[in-house]
Amino acid sequence: MNSGLFAQAMMDMGATLCTRSKPACLLCPLQEDCLAHAEGRETDYPVKAKKQPKPSKFSNALLIEDIDGKILWLQRPDNGIWGGLWSLPLQFVEKIAGKATKTATAKKPEDSDDRLLEVASNEKVYEAEFTTAEQIINEWLDKHKLAAKAVSKTLLDDAPIKHSLTHFHWYLTPQLVTLTAKQTAEITEALQAAEININWLNAVDAQAALGLPRAMVKILE
Repeated sequence: MNSGLFAQAMMDMGATLCTRSKPACLLCPLQEDCLAHAEGRETDYPVKAKKQPKPSKFSNALLIEDIDGKILWLQRPDNGIWGGLWSLPLQFVEKIAGKATKTATAKKPEDSDDRLLEVASNEKVYEAEFTTAEQIINEWLDKHKLAAKAVSKTLLDDAPIKHSLTHFHWYLTPQLVTLTAKQTAEITEALQAAEININWLNAVDAQAALGLPRAMVKILE
């Protein structure tokens, strides 16, 4: 048997007679051998595969602010997510499931703690996205013992911003870090020494002057 002709015949059958919604079974030369037809289940096939649920990933979006209220913006590398656009620095977060204990303050098993990913290799999904600039910033913040804080709802909505990508849902939580003039100069020098494109702009000017991903605009709104 010519397998090529057989394959072509099956494709032609599917395109003309054995269609998904209205199969022409009365005209089909194979109806006597068709189990679906014998069972009256012609429209049950082909079975549509169920979509696998997307995993969820979590990041802090750092609003690193100077004494004038200007925010640090990084230009993303050309490759990867948001290539060439401007973004807030990100801290990637791993959700650690809490362990139930017998104490009065025991956590439920479904509860979780947040732990920052220290190196990109800890999470393959982020390996290409944890940029050199973000690594420099995270190391600099750690060195100076500067912790990001939740943004007050009177200034910005600090609820996570959901950003859905092809392979996962990305939840971005705004976090504020306020720098002194000296600290601003230091981190700017560190980033410029690594040839990172940066900008210090307030929220309004950033939206007007920079190409921002929709997720960043949501954070500012």
